[in-house]
Amino acid sequence: MKLSELKEKYEEDLIYELAKGASGVGPSKAGAIVENFDSLKEFLEAKPEDFSQIKNRKDKRIISDEQIKSIMDVKKIIPPTLEVRQAWLFKLSHDFIHSQVSMISALNLDNIDINPLLMEALDLTEPKDIISFVIYQSVTRSVVTSWGMCVEKMVKYVGCEDNDSRDKSLTGKNFDLKKCLNSDEYYIQVKSGPNTMNVGMVQSLNDTISKIKAKDKKAFLGMTYGKRDRISAQIMGNLEDPVNQTKIGRELWDFIAEEENYFKKVIKIISDSTSGLLDQNFIELINDRIDGLVVQWEEKFKGKRFSEILEFYI
Repeated sequence: MKLSELKEKYEEDLIYELAKGASGVGPSKAGAIVENFDSLKEFLEAKPEDFSQIKNRKDKRIISDEQIKSIMDVKKIIPPTLEVRQAWLFKLSHDFIHSQVSMISALNLDNIDINPLLMEALDLTEPKDIISFVIYQSVTRSVVTSWGMCVEKMVKYVGCEDNDSRDKSLTGKNFDLKKCLNSDEYYIQVKSGPNTMNVGMVQSLNDTISKIKAKDKKAFLGMTYGKRDRISAQIMGNLEDPVNQTKIGRELWDFIAEEENYFKKVIKIISDSTSGLLDQNFIELINDRIDGLVVQWEEKFKGKRFSEILEFYI
């Protein structure tokens, strides 16, 4: 699919996802909403009466006043001046930060894992030290994993499509994205950064790339940030033809977007989408949750010896 065709599909996809994000609006109603708007701009500028006029085959209104109110709230998220690719980046970043805040807020002593063996090995005996270590370990792991999934979607909506190849023996499960450029078809394995693959993963990538190239198609490893001199030794030392079969940082974004310096737009949109969302920065948010968990710890283990507390976790 050409980039111009993809943008039309992105537009429909975004209207659908925004509508489905409203309270009480399921896939069927979201699909009906998509059919009633010709563009993202028209959807974002729509008034409540535009939604109340959407009817089914029996000429009955299908969206309630409560649902319309929720739709109006949801679509306020996206600035109407953004073109569709930037609107997608804005939504993905906005949703990401909200999900991470929710994850931190939900942390309590019953859903975090404390390794008593490791605490002993590190000689951590104070509640705040133990909880700080565990929370930072848990939160950073969760954030990195979630961001990896988020940024892959960003790459897609900047200028790719899902790899819908029926013959998965050709592309394997790793090559989730495909890009058509001129007469070439590229399959892309996306990694968030330059240090996220071990030797076995790289060797598997070599095998898959060989199959793809044998079909007169192209494939490469794309990393969403970093510089070439920071690509890991595991990748550079084991990936066949690593110079031509990798794109990193701005190389990747500009290639996918088919636009020079598009990476600057990516950075600005991410910044704009999260600016002002939080009353405090992310580290302060984590530290506040740690303080709350220390209070929980003192209430739960009041009067117990440290050895008894650690035995609770083993």
